[in-house]
Order: sequence, then structure tokens, then C-alpha cells
Amino acid sequence: MSDQPPVPPSDPTPPPQQFAQYPRGEEAYGSSEKLQNLMEGYFGLNWVFLVNVVLALISRGLGAVVRTPEQALIMFLGFVVVVFAVIAGMSYPQNKKIGIGMGWPPANSIIASVLMGLNSVVCCGIIGFIVMQSIAANEMKRYGITGGIFGLKKSAIQAKIAELQAMGR
Repeated sequence: MSDQPPVPPSDPTPPPQQFAQYPRGEEAYGSSEKLQNLMEGYFGLNWVFLVNVVLALISRGLGAVVRTPEQALIMFLGFVVVVFAVIAGMSYPQNKKIGIGMGWPPANSIIASVLMGLNSVVCCGIIGFIVMQSIAANEMKRYGITGGIFGLKKSAIQAKIAELQAMGR
């Protein structure tokens, strides 16, 4: 017996070449229509938030004229109903656009709007706005759009939309 292992027979055929897939320049993520909807929903929510803040400030002013606890209760309930209806109604078109850009079923946009309306009574709904805009921003970043300190730039998104349209996507 030998201390060396047996030598395997040599194979005359070389191993097959291996190829790695990598993204090529002609492939782009998404479509111009989806990115357009994401952009419109993202920036449209800014206006809804502004209306939410104005409604909150108006409620503070109206609270100064309340004299009895009954008036306060009626004023609060009225505020809750009005703010919920206004914010849910105004946020739905924007959330619908974000939902289209994300490929969501229509029910998700309705749920998001109802939750934003409910959340708008507390702390001006800032959490709902941040969540929806973060969802839209993260999806737009998948298109290669980068943001700055204050969010995404509309001009950068529009340039990417034009690029996708030129590619026929």
C-alpha cells in the first residue's frame, strides 16, 4: 500500500464555460405611467397635509369660543367628523395614484385614505403622510431616482419619466 492517493483518470473535455447575468443598459425598472402616478401622489399629499394643518389651526381658534362642556363636546365631535371626511376624501385621489404606481389592488388605497383620515385627528395625521410618502419615495428610488435632505426633486422624476417614455416604456 502506498501513502499517496490514487490519481484520478484525466478527463479530455474541459469544463463548460460559465456566464453571469448582469443588467444591461436597455432594461429599466417600471413604466413611465407608474412613475408619473407615484410622483403625482407623492407631491399631492403635500397639499393634503397643508389642508390638515389649516383645519387643525382653525379648530384651535374655534376652541377659544367654547363656554360649556356641552359646546366643547359638540365642537370636538364636529371637528373629528369634518377633518376625517375632508382628509380621507382629499387623500384618496393621491393614495389611488400611489396605489397604481405600486401595483396595489384598489382596496389598499381606500384603506390608506381611511386610516389617514382617522389619524388626521391626532397630531395632524403626520404619521400617515410620512408613511405614504415613504412608500412612494422608496418605489421611486427603485427607478434610480435619488433624493436629498428635503425629499425627492420633481425635476429629477420628470427627467426619468421622459427617459422611460423615450425608451418606449
